This record gives sequence, C-alpha cells and structure tokens, in this order.
Amino acid sequence: MPISAGSGPPAASRAVVSRRLLGLEDAISLAVVDPIQDDQGWNFGLGPGGRDPVLGYRCLSEAYLAADADYDGGFSVPAMVDVATRRLVTNDFGVMTLDL
Repeated sequence: MPISAGSGPPAASRAVVSRRLLGLEDAISLAVVDPIQDDQGWNFGLGPGGRDPVLGYRCLSEAYLAADADYDGGFSVPAMVDVATRRLVTNDFGVMTLDL
C-alpha cells in the first residue's frame, strides 16, 4: 500500500515520518509528488518516467477517481492507496498515522 506524499503540506511529512519511525519502509512504498499542483492536482513528475513507481499513475487524482469516478473534490496528500484495487483508501492524515 503506497503512501503518496508531497513536499508542501506538513501532514504529508507526518505520514512519512510515522512510516519511517515504525520501520515500515519495506512494507509500505512511498511515492513523492511534485511540489506544485496543476489542474489535475498532484503529479508524479519526479518519479521514474513521470509516474508513481508502483501503480504507474501520472497523477494522484487517478487513485481518487478509481475509488469514486464521480469525485469532484480536491486531491490532497498524504494519500494511502491500496495496490490490489489501485484505489484511494484514505487521505485523512490523522487516521493514517494512527493506522500505521
């Protein structure tokens, strides 16, 4: 289950630090999004080939829309995505850090 994190919001840093402190680097992958959003939200332009290295998504919004094709809200980080379903599981950083 990868975590997508950005360089801006402190909540994303909190999820990354929690993952590290709990020793979950081998169990939970990490994809870092570009520091600036565009009209599609957060992009994985810094990853290999401009994609999330595990899911192959170009932008985080793809995981949101896989979970709900009618979703019309914002696309925030951190976000946890289930690899098997390729869908967003949570973007609630408070719950995410507790779940970890």
